Amino acid sequence: MIDTADDKRNLRKLLKSRIGELCADEKTEKSELIAKQIEADPDFLRCKRLMAFWPLQDEPQLSAHIKKWAEIKQVYLPVTENAIITPRLFDGQLAKGAYGALEPSGEPCDIADLDLVIVPGLGFDLQGRRLGRGKGCYDRFLKLNCAVSIGVCFKEQLCESIPAEEHDVCVSKVIFG
Repeated sequence: MIDTADDKRNLRKLLKSRIGELCADEKTEKSELIAKQIEADPDFLRCKRLMAFWPLQDEPQLSAHIKKWAEIKQVYLPVTENAIITPRLFDGQLAKGAYGALEPSGEPCDIADLDLVIVPGLGFDLQGRRLGRGKGCYDRFLKLNCAVSIGVCFKEQLCESIPAEEHDVCVSKVIFG
């Protein structure tokens, strides 16, 4: 019998190890490549309202790009409370949230009003399956959202196959650097 929870737990350890082996310069270079691909994506070019994420240390470093995007689009970032994500307008003011991520204090946005969601993850496969940190926040959020979703990761986080359970929600596409 396959234990998907154990498979996910083991894969999380492996992917965290891979990310930990990247030096700061590699993360910066790969993050720039990811940002260029996002900015060239037709769904990004078309969107007016997008939700991104303020990166943790082990995620693609997109903060400078988020600031730039906010000059031409309405950019929202996730605020997580009780494992529920609420998109809030990026207003330049950030404070540490429940899970250690920096979160904005701007006005909330109705999920249905988003055109694009840029999604972090510990790992992705090319079928759009995502391995998160295990709380299910993005799965619950993406289940309620009809916007195009782009998973972003370093190449080292790309997997041949991510174990999936019934509640897991795939992203529309994956961009990696």
